[in-house]
Amino acid sequence: VISNGAFCFLDRVPSLVFLIISYATQGEMTKAISTGFDALAKLGISFPPSAGTLTIIRDAMKTKTKLRGKTNEKLKQLPLMTDESKIAAMQMLKLIYGCCYIARKDLLPLVIFRMVRLSLKHGANHISALAFVMYG
Repeated sequence: VISNGAFCFLDRVPSLVFLIISYATQGEMTKAISTGFDALAKLGISFPPSAGTLTIIRDAMKTKTKLRGKTNEKLKQLPLMTDESKIAAMQMLKLIYGCCYIARKDLLPLVIFRMVRLSLKHGANHISALAFVMYG
């Protein structure tokens, strides 16, 4: 109902953030994660249906390859993230991370890897620091 007047999907993001937080505070982590993943798909960020060992290893290698040669100094010099859809995706990923920590620990690495790769490709924002810390 809140997002009925939205002109584009990005206009719906604040209401979706509120919905995810609402689900999480009610202890409905699975609904929160599902809502977040649906939103991320509309923002161009896809997740595999299952988070098996091979999927995690593949994603880890992809992320490690993107980080190759990047020193802490180079990471500090990343440009600012300006694409509103990528900023919204980072916000969704941060919310989902907390829910996954409680309900779907198997998804945690995938969420972190996506946050790191988004930051490397599209620039850094305030959530990027959290992503790099969680990555290690």
